[in-house]
Amino acid sequence: MTLNLLMPLDPEQQMVVNAPIDSNLLVQAGPGRGKTHVLVSRIANLVDTIQCLPGELLVLSFSRAARDELKRRIGLLDEQSNASAVTIRTIDSFASLILKQASGETTGTYDERIVRAIRDLDDDPEACGVIQYKHVLVDEAQDIIGPRADMLLKLLDQMPQAGFTVFADSAQAIYDFGLLDNDGLTTSREMLQVFECRELPTPVQVLRLTKYYRSSDPALVELCSVPWAALVDGEPDLAKIGLDSSLALSLSGGSLAALSWPTPDRGQSRAVVCPNNGQVLLAASRSILAGEDVVIARGERDWAHPAWVGRLLLGRPKTEEITIELLAGALASRLPYDVSPAEAHLALRRGCYAGMANPRVRDVVTALNLAQQFAKLPLPEVSYNPIVFSTIHRSKGREYDEVAYVDYVPWVGSEEPTPGYNQRMRFVGLSRAKVRNFRLNPGANVMLAKSKSSDRWTECQFVSSGKRGVRAFEVGVQGDVDPASFVRYSSMDAASSAQAALVNLCNRGEIVDLVLGPPREEGASPIYSIIHRSTGLRVGEMSAWFSRDLQATRLTVQGWGRELPLPSKLEGCWVRGIYTATPGDCESMEGIPPEVAASLLWCYVEVEGLAKAVWS
Repeated sequence: MTLNLLMPLDPEQQMVVNAPIDSNLLVQAGPGRGKTHVLVSRIANLVDTIQCLPGELLVLSFSRAARDELKRRIGLLDEQSNASAVTIRTIDSFASLILKQASGETTGTYDERIVRAIRDLDDDPEACGVIQYKHVLVDEAQDIIGPRADMLLKLLDQMPQAGFTVFADSAQAIYDFGLLDNDGLTTSREMLQVFECRELPTPVQVLRLTKYYRSSDPALVELCSVPWAALVDGEPDLAKIGLDSSLALSLSGGSLAALSWPTPDRGQSRAVVCPNNGQVLLAASRSILAGEDVVIARGERDWAHPAWVGRLLLGRPKTEEITIELLAGALASRLPYDVSPAEAHLALRRGCYAGMANPRVRDVVTALNLAQQFAKLPLPEVSYNPIVFSTIHRSKGREYDEVAYVDYVPWVGSEEPTPGYNQRMRFVGLSRAKVRNFRLNPGANVMLAKSKSSDRWTECQFVSSGKRGVRAFEVGVQGDVDPASFVRYSSMDAASSAQAALVNLCNRGEIVDLVLGPPREEGASPIYSIIHRSTGLRVGEMSAWFSRDLQATRLTVQGWGRELPLPSKLEGCWVRGIYTATPGDCESMEGIPPEVAASLLWCYVEVEGLAKAVWS
């Protein structure tokens, strides 16, 4: 298993890579230290030196994104290796694998499955299939808290034969907010302290990777060295001095409402990093209306499936078999940009877990409803270099050339989930840049509030007697859009025509407005139409739930008033993307042509933004 070492290993990295298979290592590695390269190199070395077979290695990660990157890196190992035999799992998916091997029962929530997996490990680790592993590598250990931390501790107990290499960055342990409501849950620091006491098969060595490779800028090197070490050592007050200095040395980037940083070089990546989603929405909304290309960093939504599936199979009978011949013939004009029939056929088979068989349309619908992942086949993009707007939590693990950062300031009277949490948040936000940081002013006149009755952010202003009124609402909460409205037409021809217009008009970032209309039936909530701003065409509708939640949000945030009218218009949303819908996504299928209802697949638009409320 030979690794092409495009980046040579420094002495600290080499020490980790060359450690014997029975070693227990706790490796503290901050941003820009080449941690993933070291992890993959260690795997290659353990196999190359015949200390184990690939199938005797287990790699555990906190997130799917990190798992996928590890799979990609390990896939770069030479073709003669058996790299695919290395088990690479998230903690959650490994718990499901344990349950499948121990009892075959994998139902329940993630946390419920993890609790049952811990119990099965306690009862019979051999039946759980963990005894086969000679070495376990753990990535992002600082993010593993609660039941997941308990499961890792149980693996340490029940796998005394295995060495562990645990990669962590205690300076980036920022998921402790999940512990606020339950003091009894295990923190990542507690888990790592227990691991440091492990004696079998050999005592734990604590190592640090200290050389910073991401940037040569002296300010960023200093930031990721001195404050980082202070946070790892549990000295947040010392770290604060360095973080304050780093922020003070940053150039001004304007404010959330009006970014003012230099035009980037061609291909240069930029991000705006904020403490909360309300600030992200505000900054992104102002920027897109100023003509910038904007992307909000969000987690992949299980219910948001790529548009090419719905576009390809709109109106096809649910019993129809999808063959390569069908894709090359009747459906050829619907194929995504630069995608062959064979590539689309393979993507459909994989999404349906169909093996070598031809999937039917109903198999695709079933897979979508079960939240199976379909490949995002290539589509032409309007822009290739958007500004990414992200919370500090979402930015973790990512890097950009330039970052405009809003400093993390906790709410007055709030407590830290764990000691040093506030300074760790600041460190994560400031350490995303590769070239330079800019500091952003949050704005003295900006008031953002989140409704207690929903997940919807609002922008407010003071009115008479110290009362506040809502001036803008967040759009883009799950359930806001009515997917059925995109095919609610009198005939299949009309629905097909509307779908074609939708795909051609609604590129990512296109501005749309929401205009209040009448309810679908007497006594029901009025409905907002989605209007494509540049053409004035209606491209869909929001759900009745959206109207109800908007009213509830306004009442909760304002704290006064009763029967308040809904805004007649919400201005300045934009298209997040086009996705595939099934009847499982809809409150009602009323008004949908029978042919569409029979095929069960079509496209719809998701919109987002902090939309200005207009009352006429």
